[in-house]
Amino acid sequence: MKTAPCYSNKDYYGYFYIDLSGKKVLDIGSSIGSFMKSKKFRLSNEELAKAKKYTSMDINPASGADIIGDAHTLPFKNQEIDIVLANNVIEHFYDPKRAVSEMYRVLKKGGELYFTIPFMYPIHEAPHDYVRFTKYGLQNLFSEFKNVEIHERGGWFSTTANFIYKLSHALDKVRLGSFLRLILYPILTVWVQLDRFDRSGAFVRAYFGKMNK
Repeated sequence: MKTAPCYSNKDYYGYFYIDLSGKKVLDIGSSIGSFMKSKKFRLSNEELAKAKKYTSMDINPASGADIIGDAHTLPFKNQEIDIVLANNVIEHFYDPKRAVSEMYRVLKKGGELYFTIPFMYPIHEAPHDYVRFTKYGLQNLFSEFKNVEIHERGGWFSTTANFIYKLSHALDKVRLGSFLRLILYPILTVWVQLDRFDRSGAFVRAYFGKMNK
């Protein structure tokens, strides 16, 4: 199945080519680490094995994660972790500031936090979808950290393309959705390339970035 087309002003997937060698890695909200094991991120089981210890954590008992727990109270000692991954999970925290402070607590000095978070994106995993942050809100959220990088993913064109593509699923009940997507996909794939002309930063599909303790 095709995913909705999206244009990024940054090499989004390349941004997450992380060297895990000899590191203690905590992947929060990851189920069994499916996000980082995605082929798009080129992080195979062999590469994960280079980490000193890789731990996946999720609140869902059915996730198959190494640890079933709540990110608001991480079961780790102070300064125990080298790298924290929080990908497409912060929006599901009922108290994001508390959860991010927990990430800060368990990270070693100089440790890294990598994150992705949707902005203009439909409600998902209801009812556990609580917040959306602008880049200014993210700056405040990560105020404890240093060297904070926040990058935009997508602009007006790719954001509207994504919504149009998703709205086509509303026609699936009358069996027109698949036909409409067949027509729309090549058009929207070209449409999203126009993001390069949108410098406003006002219509962002998602944010991603990294920082240090």
